[in-house]
Amino acid sequence: MEFQKGDEVWILDFPFGRPLNVKGVVIGKSGDEHYNILIQTGMLEGDVVKYKYWKLFSLDGESDLV
Repeated sequence: MEFQKGDEVWILDFPFGRPLNVKGVVIGKSGDEHYNILIQTGMLEGDVVKYKYWKLFSLDGESDLV
């Protein structure tokens, strides 16, 4: 999935793929598979963290969460 700058995302748990209670905003792309995320909630709030695309879930698809 391709994310654009400014997209709001959930951070997913590994290996289960369930969303954690952590939201962030995409602030940039780093390489082909990594995104820089500004964390908005949780212990790392305010920090910029690098995540692979498969650990992110778009808030636009929130209705698809089980």
